[in-house]
Amino acid sequence: MLLTTIILLLLLIFTICFYFKRKYFTLSRSVPGLSPHFLLGNLLQTGCLTGESYINIQANLKKKYGDIYQYWLGPYRYYVFNKAEHAQHVFNNKHIYDLPNLTFGTQFPLGLVSIKGATYRRHARIILPMFKKANVVQHLDIIIDCTDKLIHLWKNQNEQQENKLNTNIIQQSKNL
Repeated sequence: MLLTTIILLLLLIFTICFYFKRKYFTLSRSVPGLSPHFLLGNLLQTGCLTGESYINIQANLKKKYGDIYQYWLGPYRYYVFNKAEHAQHVFNNKHIYDLPNLTFGTQFPLGLVSIKGATYRRHARIILPMFKKANVVQHLDIIIDCTDKLIHLWKNQNEQQENKLNTNIIQQSKNL
């Protein structure tokens, strides 16, 4: 009697795990990517848990799957787009793709990307005029000079490091 109960309980647990794996951890057929593990996603397969750099992981996946692929970070699926045209399409159709509370809300709850309503309008009224064409054009020469310096710096580092990926872009942009 006890053995039968234990076997039925294990069978029930196995069935529930199998259901969740099939329902929530299967690849979308239209987008390529690694097949995820239950609850861990692609963390084991890509070496993320063993200390592999996240930038190198994404570079390897881009080589293997192309410009669009899906990546599972634990139980969460992410679609990775590697071309500017893809980002432009997503931003132009923001009403379809915009889920800021799910994507950025947990990391940047007060960021311009994830706020809505009156708060967004108040923040946008202050920030967005800086990026209008008339304001950018008068500083265009400085922007071009700084960009050229940054590209020259990256070329020099790339030659010295024998074509390794540059992982210090944010800090170098701040120092420029």
